Parts: sequence; structure tokens; C-alpha cells
Amino acid sequence: MAETLVKIKEVLVDEKKHIRFADWSAHDIEVLNKYLFLTSKPNIYLTNLSEKDFIRKKNKWLPKIKEWIDKNDPGAPLIPFSGLFEHTLAEKEDPADRKAYEEETKCTSMLDKIITTGYKALQLEYFFTAGPDEVKAWTIQRGTKAPQAAGRIHTDFEKGFIMAEVMHFNDFKEEGSEAGAKAAGKYRQQGRNYTVEDGDIIFFKFNAGIDFKIKTIELRGKKIKLQIWDTAGQERFHTITTSYYRGAMGIMLVYDITNEKSFDNIVKWLRNIDEHANEDVEKMILGNKCDMTDKRVVSQERGESIAREHDIRFMETSAKANVNIEKAFRELAEAILDKTAGKETTDNPDRVVVNRGIGDKPPAYKACCS
Repeated sequence: MAETLVKIKEVLVDEKKHIRFADWSAHDIEVLNKYLFLTSKPNIYLTNLSEKDFIRKKNKWLPKIKEWIDKNDPGAPLIPFSGLFEHTLAEKEDPADRKAYEEETKCTSMLDKIITTGYKALQLEYFFTAGPDEVKAWTIQRGTKAPQAAGRIHTDFEKGFIMAEVMHFNDFKEEGSEAGAKAAGKYRQQGRNYTVEDGDIIFFKFNAGIDFKIKTIELRGKKIKLQIWDTAGQERFHTITTSYYRGAMGIMLVYDITNEKSFDNIVKWLRNIDEHANEDVEKMILGNKCDMTDKRVVSQERGESIAREHDIRFMETSAKANVNIEKAFRELAEAILDKTAGKETTDNPDRVVVNRGIGDKPPAYKACCS
């Protein structure tokens, strides 16, 4: 460490160079990272001009400043701007007034350029996630792989990463919609080694410790394959299972008839589903462990009542005694097929998605007809 500190002194004091312009070993970099030297960071030079100079795009000092930057910090960007111009523009709340002022002065705000240049200098990029109600931008380091990008949203996304469905913003803009991007072959499925690009729009699929099963049933002369994601009522999945609702065509909410809390959580999950799932998604409430009559705390009438209140199906089951399990899957699958008969979905006309949880949590099921 002492040797590295001596080298740092030589670079800064004797050679009068920035830290980032010297050659450093892996050990040196470990030491440098502890001290956060300002000259180890890339620089962006902003020159604040008068509004008059900014509008006429002239200032006698700019050539000299550029000459100094090229000599002392080769390759560093120089961005002239005017704080007064930005202030004047910001005060114009009406977009029409802003546009008129920009046309009058033949100048635009430099804030976007300052921000994007800063991101590039720091080797940072954006990717987007989108839902029916909101779009979010996430910041990552350039070169980040898909699982690590998923981890920016939630650590469980990275741990259970399966794949990423990706379209670039420019492709989305050019084609006009997600469906248009898919039709043009610009909506791609990417694996663990995919390097996320600046401007990607991503939908992550993951198994974040959620139990995964595949169940195949015969229905109407077809084999229906159900991909089942079961959270087993784990509360830690509450913040992430909403991503499974996208495109879901069927959801099972399962509570434990021997556990009052799991029954109370059904209402919470119904609100969550109403917020994030498709309007026409098929729903079913299941009261599990119906074989344990001596330990029952939730009556069948209460389960039927909440199902009637929300106009959805209800059934009591027992996974242990195999009571109504097959019937529940068949009944929900039948309802989904009835609803989708003759209707083509935007994702895949043969794909059915089901979500299932136990009181505190519903996971996801995807079903393909063959």
C-alpha cells in the first residue's frame, strides 16, 4: 500500500498529471478505490456563457479553453451553456411558450446533452421496464449482463433469472407498439450472456426461489402444458410477483383453511391482481387442506362469500388427500379456453398463463396448447 501511495504522490505532485492518465496495477486500483480521488474520475467541462453569447454562439474565451482542455485532458468534452438561458426557458411553463422562445433564439436547452454526456463519461446506460400504468428507467454500468441488470430491480430477479424479452426503444418507436416490434421480428428472447444495450426495453422472467413445476392435462382433445410457479405463501415475493401477471389468462389464489391470516391476505392479492393483471383474467379462490376438518378456522361459507363478492370461482381442495386438485386445474383451463376461443392474443394465440399462490402469495403458470 505504501508503494502505491508513493506512486500516487509522484503522479499528482511531481508529474502534475491526473490519476486516470497513469498506469496502475490491479493492486494499485484496490488502493485507489479506497480514496476516491477526484482526478481518477472523467471530467466534463461546462462553460457558463452570458445569454447573449450563448444565443449568438460566440465567446472569445472558448477557443483558449478548448486549447487548454486538449493539452491537459485530451478527449474530454467541452459543453458551452447559459445558466440565464436555462432559467428563462424553465420559467416558461407553457410548452408552446418554450417552443416559441427556442425558435426565436434558435437555441435549445443543453441540459439533456449535459446529462447524456455525463452518463457516457461514467460508462452508464439506461434500460427500461414498462407496464400498463408506468415506465421506469434503470441505470446500469456499460457492459452489464442481463441477470445483473435484472438485479437492479430486485436481487431475487438476478438470483432466479431465466430469460429476458427485449426490444430496443428505437425499434419500439419505429414500429409503433410492442405488437408491431414482435411482428417485425424485433422482439427477442435473450439468455444469461446477453449484454444489455442502452435503450433496451426489457421484460424479465425469473424463478426467484419460487417452486417450479410442469403439469400436463388432456382437455378437449389437446394436451395442455401448465408451467407452475408456486411461492408457497412467502411474503418476500409480494413485491415481485406482480411481474408474473403480465399476460396472465388465469390466476389461482390459495389460502389455508387452518390459517386465518392466509385467508385475510386473499383480499390484498385480489387488489394486486386488479391493479396489474388483464381485465379479463380468469380467477379462482381455493381453500386448501379441506381434509383437516378438526383444525379448520375458516368456514367454507366464508370462502364462498368472498368469491361471490368478487364474482369468481371457488373450490375447497386438499393437496395431501388429492381432493379437487385436478378438477380445479381443469375448471380454470376450461374457462380460459372458452374465453379465448377464436380470439388471438398479442403474445401467442396458443399460450395460456396461470398464476397461483397460497394466501400470502400467488406465483405464475404458463400453459401451451399442443
